[in-house]
Amino acid sequence: MKPAATPTAPWKRRVRVLAVPVLLLALAALSIDDWSRDLVAHEAAVSAEGGLADTAPLVSRRPAWQVAEAAKWAAVRIGGWEWVGEAGGGDRIELLFVRHGRLLPFDDDVSVTIRDAGGVRTVTAVSRSRSSLPDLGRNPRNLRRLFLEMRNVLRGAAPDPIPPGRLS
Repeated sequence: MKPAATPTAPWKRRVRVLAVPVLLLALAALSIDDWSRDLVAHEAAVSAEGGLADTAPLVSRRPAWQVAEAAKWAAVRIGGWEWVGEAGGGDRIELLFVRHGRLLPFDDDVSVTIRDAGGVRTVTAVSRSRSSLPDLGRNPRNLRRLFLEMRNVLRGAAPDPIPPGRLS
């Protein structure tokens, strides 16, 4: 005969049920950098006029097509980013990306603008959440990570398994 299973104490069941939401809230709270911005905003920008305080526009003397390839390659290196298309003309190139959420199905639209002013290219960007919920700092992190990877690619510090010319 099988021994009877011992029932779980009610307080143990409550602890298990509450542990997951408490853990998720703690992780969300740890990911917030700027409480006054991250709980209300769903957009972040890097621009010459202002935007993220700790991320300045990227400035390069390389040709605009090389800077655009560096942005595409940076998105590949980050992972979870999809290159949607390219627009612009004349002295401006605009690259459009979608950043797909890893844990939750929330996507962000990222627009990277490369302006050509003589011998200098200036890169600015905007990241917007598709939902109207606060981004909890996800959009500023998107831009910081993109600019970090772009700088690494342009410096040659990023090992490239695929030549950048093959990204298109």
